[in-house]
Amino acid sequence: MFAKGGRLVEDMRMELPFPRDGGSDQVALARANLLRKFESLDLVAT
Repeated sequence: MFAKGGRLVEDMRMELPFPRDGGSDQVALARANLLRKFESLDLVAT
């Protein structure tokens, strides 16, 4: 994830099997964690 100015904030790895099953619990959990991280960022729309 990158912050304002292109500074790297966090390197996030997705340790999921490929091909991914969009309906699996693992994918749902990874998606929820990712969205939670984005929601916690202080973003300003420009």
